[in-house]
Amino acid sequence: MKKLIFVICLLSIANITSLAHARTTSYDARTRALSGAGVAAGTYSDTFLNPALGAAVSKDDKFHISANIGTFLLDTGNIYDNIERFDAFLDNDNLDLANAQKSLREIQKNSGKYYSDSLGGGITVLFPSEKLSVAVTLSNNTQIFGKTTVADGDFAKLVAGFTEANIGTLESKNHLSGFSLSELGVNFATNFLGINWGVKPKVQLAVTGARSVNIASSDSDNIFLDPKNHFAFNVDVGAQIPLFKTVFLGVSGTNLIPYDFQISETQSEFGIVKMRPQLTVGAGVRLGSLLVEVNVDTLKGWDVGRDIQLGQFVRTGIEFGNKTSLFSIRGGYAYDISNLESDIVSLGAGVRILNMVSLDAAGEYALDGGYGGSLSVGVEF
Repeated sequence: MKKLIFVICLLSIANITSLAHARTTSYDARTRALSGAGVAAGTYSDTFLNPALGAAVSKDDKFHISANIGTFLLDTGNIYDNIERFDAFLDNDNLDLANAQKSLREIQKNSGKYYSDSLGGGITVLFPSEKLSVAVTLSNNTQIFGKTTVADGDFAKLVAGFTEANIGTLESKNHLSGFSLSELGVNFATNFLGINWGVKPKVQLAVTGARSVNIASSDSDNIFLDPKNHFAFNVDVGAQIPLFKTVFLGVSGTNLIPYDFQISETQSEFGIVKMRPQLTVGAGVRLGSLLVEVNVDTLKGWDVGRDIQLGQFVRTGIEFGNKTSLFSIRGGYAYDISNLESDIVSLGAGVRILNMVSLDAAGEYALDGGYGGSLSVGVEF
């Protein structure tokens, strides 16, 4: 899995919009620590979640710039780890055919599952105003998904006489597909009739790619050797309703214009990435320094290829602290109501320095096997 992380890092660095958010959730560390909750009671810098939050400002709020980066690795069947073990057992200097067969059986047992790696982050530059707040956002969403098919005949090949030179005769395959979605948006938010409203038009560049290679190939990670580029225009909208200064309701619609992106020009069997709108509703209660928020995805997630669909989550987050606190601690739980992905537990903390610089970190753990983390820095002046 280390090789996949390295490839994603290179891809993101090579992209002019190299910082991003993944799927429908920001990689902002505060948001990730709340398991993606924040549509209703997020801060004015959380326009990735809800464009209307840009209007949640006061006359004392200042110019704000923030950046974040994070990663998440999911391997529910230990598929990728077993692939690396399989490759290591076939090393000519340490040939271990018995354990190679064992690893191949483990891969076959979980061949219906997939593994995924993602890297993302984001940059927001916000000009707050009680009349019209404007934010410029830059993002990229890079994700790689892998599945395997195991040929029964390969078990017979892993017998006496098999050497590293015979690796090319194996028929088991590693199928990888992925996309890198870059976005540049301008967020407009204002308050009208006591409700915060927001809209973010944005341009998008999606880079897709796919490869099917020998399961023991050391070059299996680079799926963007023959990339396909797709350009699109999209829009996010949102609203936030403050009630009694302690209760907040929110709704956010992201990627309202659906698109289908062909993953590979030459390998049609990988299908398409179906980017679909997501409507998220939420409610939050803030009592002093305590915040509790629940968000619900009302629509199913994206389709990635022929047989991978992303989850639909209920996200719950709790925070002790606020945007002026010297120290904040957070936790969250994301429950996949579609049973397509793993539930995720998250924790995080933040500090504020000189009432001007904020530093936040978050860690996530997928109950079915996976982990991730995010870092954020923000400056106001």
